Amino acid sequence: MQKIIYKLIIITLIFILSAGYFISNIKETTYTDKIEKTEMSEASFPTVSMLRGNKEINLLHGYGQELDNFGIRQEITPLENNKTINFIINTYGNKIIRVEYEVKDKTDNIAISSGEVQGEEQDDTGRQKVSIKLDTEISQGMDFLLKLRLVNEDGKKFVFFTTIKFTRGDKFVENYSFAERFFKATFNKSDEKAIKPYLEPDGSMDNMNFAYVNIHSSYDIVTWGKLSPECLAKPLINVVENSENISGIAYRYIVRTKGDSPNYYSVKEYYRINRIENTAYLLAFERRVEEIYNPEKTSVSKSQLKFGITDNVSSGYSLNKAHKFIAFVRERALWCYDTENNKIKRIFSFISEDFSDERTYYDHHNIKVLRMEDNGDFYFVVYGYMNRGVYEGKTGIVLYKYLANEDRIEEQSYIPVNLPAQFFEGGLSDFSFVSSEQFFYFSLHDKIYSYSLVKRKLSVLAENISGGSYLALSENNHVVWQESPDITKTKKLIIMDLETRKRTEIDAQKDSVLRLLGKISGNFVYGIAYEKDIVNKKNGSILIPYKKLVISDINGGSLKIYDRKNIYITGINIVNDTIELERVEKKGGKFVRIRIDHILNNVVNGNSEVKVVDRRTDKYLTEYYLTLPYGLKLEKNPEISLLTLNTVITRDLTIRLGEDGKENKDKYFANISGEFVASSYKVADMIKLADDKMGYVLDMEGNLVWERIRLDSSAKADEADVDYIYEEDDSIHSAIRLFLTAKGIYISSEDLNKGNSVLDVLKSQSEITAINLSGIEFNNIFYYINKGNPIIAMKDNKTAVLITGYTPQNIEIMNVKTGKTSLMDKKEAEKMFKTAGNIFISALN
Repeated sequence: MQKIIYKLIIITLIFILSAGYFISNIKETTYTDKIEKTEMSEASFPTVSMLRGNKEINLLHGYGQELDNFGIRQEITPLENNKTINFIINTYGNKIIRVEYEVKDKTDNIAISSGEVQGEEQDDTGRQKVSIKLDTEISQGMDFLLKLRLVNEDGKKFVFFTTIKFTRGDKFVENYSFAERFFKATFNKSDEKAIKPYLEPDGSMDNMNFAYVNIHSSYDIVTWGKLSPECLAKPLINVVENSENISGIAYRYIVRTKGDSPNYYSVKEYYRINRIENTAYLLAFERRVEEIYNPEKTSVSKSQLKFGITDNVSSGYSLNKAHKFIAFVRERALWCYDTENNKIKRIFSFISEDFSDERTYYDHHNIKVLRMEDNGDFYFVVYGYMNRGVYEGKTGIVLYKYLANEDRIEEQSYIPVNLPAQFFEGGLSDFSFVSSEQFFYFSLHDKIYSYSLVKRKLSVLAENISGGSYLALSENNHVVWQESPDITKTKKLIIMDLETRKRTEIDAQKDSVLRLLGKISGNFVYGIAYEKDIVNKKNGSILIPYKKLVISDINGGSLKIYDRKNIYITGINIVNDTIELERVEKKGGKFVRIRIDHILNNVVNGNSEVKVVDRRTDKYLTEYYLTLPYGLKLEKNPEISLLTLNTVITRDLTIRLGEDGKENKDKYFANISGEFVASSYKVADMIKLADDKMGYVLDMEGNLVWERIRLDSSAKADEADVDYIYEEDDSIHSAIRLFLTAKGIYISSEDLNKGNSVLDVLKSQSEITAINLSGIEFNNIFYYINKGNPIIAMKDNKTAVLITGYTPQNIEIMNVKTGKTSLMDKKEAEKMFKTAGNIFISALN
């Protein structure tokens, strides 16, 4: 037995010694990522052009991913008849072997038709016409969703989305022809009749800038003055609105000036035309012009970089501390100027050199510089729809780093987002940052994220930050947020230094709450309210009168406090360096509106090392230039480089948000002149914007919430069942009951009393999409009545009524306790509802 034990010990010792020998003599092997420098790949996806008769409209760009929501109403394809959909596939070298389609009813999200269809043979230019014959009819005047899936011979899929609509007897063809003639006449001053009678010059435009022109501009500037540009190719035409008489048509094209050294401009135009019988009325015309940056146009004599004609004067630029490098974005192209060596380089752009490929100048993406290092390296993000390159056809966020000494860009991370770009790009443009410790901060899906580029670790700093519950103080590298999304319960504000990750907290005093209200000159504004003053109304609205208003610095210190006896603040508006206060006074336990007051911000901003200045000439009118840092003088034009190599890294750099990556559905988007220009959690703000600018509003599901259309002079909402009035109900509960009966829903008393507010109860009913219209202008509620939806409204603090109809002079109001209706003069009604706070609630369907 002992011999066996000795043998085991000897064998073990030999193994250990041998292992030690081999380990000591094995060379350490390190695995590095495979790195390859390459140019950005050319666009490879096909496109789809929709057809109305022989007119090509609505160029669709393909997705290489399935989107969570394809209900976005970016454009509308007005169908010629209600059972046929025609389009052209621009194959761009792809051999399409299969075309799949699906049509969904927007109201209930149910597919009404789907299948597979074969197209015609490709012509010599690689175009293939396809016609879909539906097995069911498209309902008159309703929006439907069309999804196309193209499959090429390699099995690669390309997905396209659009909204289709059939309106019997529409005037689209006539309106299209009107816009076409107007467009052509802008380049031909001999056809005055196509333009002059439709303009409304009123002195509101100074006619000294080509960057923004509208229906109130002069004929001379609408026809390009002395600029005399020429179109490079046929304009791309999108239909963004179409009803029986009214069409909204958007043009997008590139022009250049004549001569040996032309300027190039990206142009967007919008026409809104109403045709009554045989007469066309131009309701709106807008043109926006952005000069495509050309470093050859640098002003050597004045040492200035020429931005030229632009409406985007405040576009960001970054300067390193040594003033050696300036990075700036112009018309979705990123440039960097080396002041010491007088070299300028294009760092990133999707646009092709000759502007011949419309896929490359599709403008649903943006670029933002996040951090500039002293050595000229800098971080930047590209976010939105990716026109070409490794992520072609995808929507998401790509973080890059430009390495100046190596003259290349290197991808740092990629965040896929399965939503159309307009649903998320606003939050990212407002807040994204890279710290010196290589933490990438960004806001997405109502959360603030932090991602360590070193450890590849993602963390959530704050959740439920919707509706203005956080503020990005980008100029000071700070962010501040409320600890609670509930504005009636916020006890703490959290300030974070994004460089040091240090947090500072502002705590509410006992029995009070805090709320962020805005930012001004790198500081932030918050209100202090006492819990006893907060009014939770049964209609779901909340009145929070703030006793104090504080302007705070990034350290939480109070720069200024506004506090007046018996005076409370209910809201603020910040314009430049002035804060406008909406105020109420407490009298006899009630809050009464009083005149507004103002606070002038006395914080002095430091002078910028570089700034944008303007110049005026007879030919180009107003143009803008970027000055160089003080003391730098140009002796000659900068050396120009248009190519930056991209570093391809085989390591997976994807940041996967998982279940965190879901967007809040209670968000609204305003579309103006065919562009989504703003978003908010308060629908009244978006409706006001759409009303002022003749646009429309969508929700996160792509539902049409409101649009500026011609309403019937008189209308009645769906009829409520007045036999369903319960004596024990108060007016608010009775209004809910009657409203729901008008939508064919009969609610039990038990379910009626489950909710804390009108909205709670209405949102519990899956058959309708309830919407809080509180704060909307009185005249804009008629849109919902015109659609058949009654309005629950508060006539005072306690009494609810139903608005059930309108005539040219009156509105029809139902007493919800008796079921009787009566007429009220519109002006008197507007005054009554405004005094009550303009509390309105309705539904979309």
